[in-house]
Amino acid sequence: MEIAHAHVDMGLVCISRGRLESMGLGEIKETATHEVSHMIYADHGTEFHRTKNKSSLMIWHQSHEPPVLSEEDLRKIALRKPKGTCNELSCKRRGKLKTCEYCKRFFCETHAKPRMALILNQVNREKEPMRSKLEKEYRRGDGHPDYQFTQFRWQRLEDEETETNEIFDTFLDKSKKIDYRSKPSNNRRSWESPVPKRWSWKMLFKQATLVLAATAIYIAISSGSWMPNEREPQTTLLFNTTRSPTCDQAGLTLTSVVYNEQNNSFVVTVANIGILDLANFWIKGFDPIGSYAVLTPPDSDVILVPGDTRDFVLQGPFVLQPIIQLQAMNQQCPQIVSNVCTYSGTVYSC
Repeated sequence: MEIAHAHVDMGLVCISRGRLESMGLGEIKETATHEVSHMIYADHGTEFHRTKNKSSLMIWHQSHEPPVLSEEDLRKIALRKPKGTCNELSCKRRGKLKTCEYCKRFFCETHAKPRMALILNQVNREKEPMRSKLEKEYRRGDGHPDYQFTQFRWQRLEDEETETNEIFDTFLDKSKKIDYRSKPSNNRRSWESPVPKRWSWKMLFKQATLVLAATAIYIAISSGSWMPNEREPQTTLLFNTTRSPTCDQAGLTLTSVVYNEQNNSFVVTVANIGILDLANFWIKGFDPIGSYAVLTPPDSDVILVPGDTRDFVLQGPFVLQPIIQLQAMNQQCPQIVSNVCTYSGTVYSC
């Protein structure tokens, strides 16, 4: 890519203004020696490179030779404000000028304040919040870019970020600093005491709400009420039963009558039968509309002994007040059948 070109007939080297402003001193010297050598040799031959090397060597000698000082050079000459234009390349405004305290150059009132000399790559390499601050400096329209001010301002921004991080670390109690001023006798490290917490009514209310919520969740999980599709079967018991006088005559006693909702069945336990055995054993009761629902055993003429249990399957709707009827017969004379023994009571759920 061509940076500049030489006019041999006029003895001039042409380069764009924007390109020249973006170049450093070393690039300017390299481009100047290259184009001046082209005024003598048009091609890039051996003589061209030899001439270019000699020109570069002469420039280096001039910049590194020891200076010669005289008494006039040692006199302090006051800095005078030029009567020319503003030193900002994009301004060139004439008039009253001000001196920059960092670079000691002269600028108009618009460009008198210094700003950081940055490129976009420098801004993008930093992390937040440093990146936002540098981007704000990069997009400033006033002032002039100053390299001396850039170093000072950059260091100041880093110090501010460090101070902010230390304040936040102290507030959040994340950093614990070791106190080396006094050495304990047991050779243990002494840490700075943490900042005590300040409780408020809002924090106490929040803690109490969390405790109550955790307790409610624990009770719901323990009781199983949070599982609507997996409801545990409820067992319904028959309490407060009354029996007819026939039951006393037959010596028949029921120890428990249990209803299970899971399979809609009654479990009846018989205790004392005496000399009578059961010929028929059934359960009657009222359903919600008042009709009878009969529970019968799988087979008839069931003979039970004390302590036996018998399952009865529900043949109709569940009854609220069942009436249990047992028909007993004489063990010695099976043809003689006693009157019906009736148990009745109220059903409760547990």
